[in-house]
Amino acid sequence: MKHPPLPGWFGRIPKAELHLHLEGAIPHDFLIQLAERNGADVNSLLAGFTYENFTAFIRQWMRVIGQFRQPQDFSELVVRVADQQAAQGIRYTEAFFSPFDYTDGRFSAETVTEAILDGARTVNREGKTTIRLLADIVRNHGGESAVTRVDRLLPLMGEDLIGIGLGGSEAGFPEEGFAAAFQRARSAGCRVVAHAGETAGADRVEKAIRLLGAERIGHGIHSIQDPGVLSLLSARNIPLEICITSNHQTGAWPAGEPHPVHRLLAAGVPLTLNTDDPAFFGTTLADEARLFLQTGGSESDLKILMLNGWRYSFLPETEKQTWLGLVKEGMS
Repeated sequence: MKHPPLPGWFGRIPKAELHLHLEGAIPHDFLIQLAERNGADVNSLLAGFTYENFTAFIRQWMRVIGQFRQPQDFSELVVRVADQQAAQGIRYTEAFFSPFDYTDGRFSAETVTEAILDGARTVNREGKTTIRLLADIVRNHGGESAVTRVDRLLPLMGEDLIGIGLGGSEAGFPEEGFAAAFQRARSAGCRVVAHAGETAGADRVEKAIRLLGAERIGHGIHSIQDPGVLSLLSARNIPLEICITSNHQTGAWPAGEPHPVHRLLAAGVPLTLNTDDPAFFGTTLADEARLFLQTGGSESDLKILMLNGWRYSFLPETEKQTWLGLVKEGMS
């Protein structure tokens, strides 16, 4: 099916993206550069960007992040990703990174975080786009050490590192195990978000809200299974960070079935539109917008999604309103 053209205003407006993993956005030319330096099989690495299921996606994720061997690799990653975002007219990004994925003898989580912060500060000083960071404590590392992991990150929180997220596999890692860690983060003033209801059911979205205090939900597509969860999201004005291409390619939502984005909108759930891991899925924010329209979304609803990227950001309210004014001006 041919993608419909995007309306003219889409290219004019300043855009915000709230669900992007830095490692998952690595430009392929930078990945090739790292792989060649490391003596890795570049062809095999690039051939791995197809997935029959979520497990295969995680396998490729681990192969990609294995190419980060020096602290400056992380700083350069942030700069390269920011350049990609700026080229798309994305002026603000809240990006995840997973510092504890590298504590396998290569780095400490603090070293990774400080290197990523160095890159973000460089980007933010230049002013072409802004990157704010959310440190993902990752379910797969277990709930037992989650409080300790948050405590290690708290001294690094500030203007550029603004909060924590919870990603990784939902299977076997329920929200109950992370409640104390999220309470610790919230008490310290961190913003908190959680992936939930991506590959598991609607009940996980409810737990992320009630047990973790999540302010936004990553994916959350299986909320569509439970009218009560839909009502909870709507009543509390908690948005789902929607990533259509990602959900189909990982099998989180069957590729042959219509994505629930349109039903979620119709149910009154606030949504934002995102790319998740664009280097892994071969997508851009413009591609996601085209896909939204192609599958039945209206231009007026696309406008809402683009405005929501700013509305549900963690920017200070005055700054948020300034950007919203610029977006509305560009849409008119």
